[in-house]
Amino acid sequence: MRHPSSLALLLLAGTALHSASAHAGGIGLLGTAGMHQARVYYYDADETQYLNRQNQPNTGFGFEAILGDKDDRFLGVARGIFLIDSPPEGPKNPIVEEPTYAVPDGPTYAGIATVGVHWGVIGDPTGFQAHIATHVGAAMVTVEPTTGEGTSQEFLLGEVGIGAHYHFASNIQVYADVAYSMRYRKSFFPGANAYLGFRYMFD
Repeated sequence: MRHPSSLALLLLAGTALHSASAHAGGIGLLGTAGMHQARVYYYDADETQYLNRQNQPNTGFGFEAILGDKDDRFLGVARGIFLIDSPPEGPKNPIVEEPTYAVPDGPTYAGIATVGVHWGVIGDPTGFQAHIATHVGAAMVTVEPTTGEGTSQEFLLGEVGIGAHYHFASNIQVYADVAYSMRYRKSFFPGANAYLGFRYMFD
């Protein structure tokens, strides 16, 4: 089941892409790496359920559409990201002997769309500037690679972080962000992500 917000996020991202290409804005590429909380449920001989929390790495890459001029302190940012979640392992330090459990055989692939704002706080937008980055979005397609089928593990995503960008040419910008991340699917799953990318600004 997909979250109702997924369609709205797609429409917002599409609007930002159109605006960026038709007016002032930009496009860019990014790479990301971080970690997320995973949960493994396991059972004893009487089928009593227990919970094991783990921090697992994730990596990905994607594109951006930027809404705003290169000399604006505030930029609208729409992102599309292909994310690879490492699978959880068996329960660590289980409190029962010989627990039974099930975990994926390999990583999970997710397609994520987010929209957000980068709020410039210190520096020159056309040179070096530090910013606060806020993003909200959703993972709308997740795939289990061993079967090639959807896993029904879509989730909502919110991030807030800090970063900086630098214009090393008139229209070329590089940036880096570090963000606290929160996923939501029936419960909250905290994590953290780092982003590194470059942008071509139209104006």
